[in-house]
Amino acid sequence: MKAKEYLSCYELLEQALERETNEQARDEKIKKMQGIILAIYELPKQQHKVLYLRFIEGKSLKEISKAIDRSYDYTRHICGAGLKEIEKKNDIGRLKKASFL
Repeated sequence: MKAKEYLSCYELLEQALERETNEQARDEKIKKMQGIILAIYELPKQQHKVLYLRFIEGKSLKEISKAIDRSYDYTRHICGAGLKEIEKKNDIGRLKKASFL
């Protein structure tokens, strides 16, 4: 084999290892997302609706407040209460928006 062939074999092996690592990271992220989605579904109806619209559909609090015909402050309060409930039930510490993406 020539030096180029060794290099390409090494690169293929490196790419395969990287793909495996990426798949593991992806699988972990999917499991985390599934847990968060299940936690959202277990919330009381109003909190469920607000958190679903916020973190699954990606709507802003302003858009959600219009959709549920409530004030922005009420919507923000319900969102915060829902997040606290998920944190408490799942003992996962402070949730961040990035956790839902």
